[in-house]
Amino acid sequence: MTTSDPGAGDARRRAASRPAGDAAAADAARAHDRRRLRAALRLVAAGALLGALGAGVLAALGAPGASGLVAVLLGLVVGCVVAAVHLAACSLVDEARGRPVSLRRPAWSLGLFVMAGLLLLVVGGATRS
Repeated sequence: MTTSDPGAGDARRRAASRPAGDAAAADAARAHDRRRLRAALRLVAAGALLGALGAGVLAALGAPGASGLVAVLLGLVVGCVVAAVHLAACSLVDEARGRPVSLRRPAWSLGLFVMAGLLLLVVGGATRS
């Protein structure tokens, strides 16, 4: 006898009693959300990459190290804001099309906006030193 979650059997029975179309639609909605979130994370990474390239250019020009840090942080800020706007816009479009939107996307969008604000505070601190 195995020791597993006693509610797991109930969940399997409920999933088995659902029509196949509902399960397929739920899987498609989850896959759609994952694609949207992956695209947003790529935008954040692209912002960081652009910031790093800017820091490299500044270093090649002989600028101090703090300016390179500011360039990387500003690249992250831009990436976070673009990704947050992308997620919010995609959520609005999907909602208008009648597709289900999980709460993860608006939560990620809000989190990215907050992160951009916090990074701007760090940039302000880095420029004062």
